Amino acid sequence: MTTTTDPYVGHPGTEYPFSVSDIARAATQRLGDNWTCESWPWGVGAYVEHLKAGSFCVGIDDEGDLGVRLDESKVKPEFYAGSAADGLDACAEWLADAILRLIAAAVTSA
Repeated sequence: MTTTTDPYVGHPGTEYPFSVSDIARAATQRLGDNWTCESWPWGVGAYVEHLKAGSFCVGIDDEGDLGVRLDESKVKPEFYAGSAADGLDACAEWLADAILRLIAAAVTSA
């Protein structure tokens, strides 16, 4: 018996309904005033920035995990334990909280 696997023929936006930059933009809104977000090409990452708090790089690592790091810092990056299936709101909430934890860690280690 031979089985074949059909190639993926879904419509754009149905496999993953949001991008990494969508998560970053939603987190920026949660963080409040004076936070900005600059998306990378194709939405595969973003920089979340605050004039006083610094610049945070948001992207996917080599293992496929969503992560965030504080640029120019020795503070260890944070990685999301969930997945896109958790939804945009949960991912954005984690990212906003992770950014606040990175700020606190940077202040503590300074």
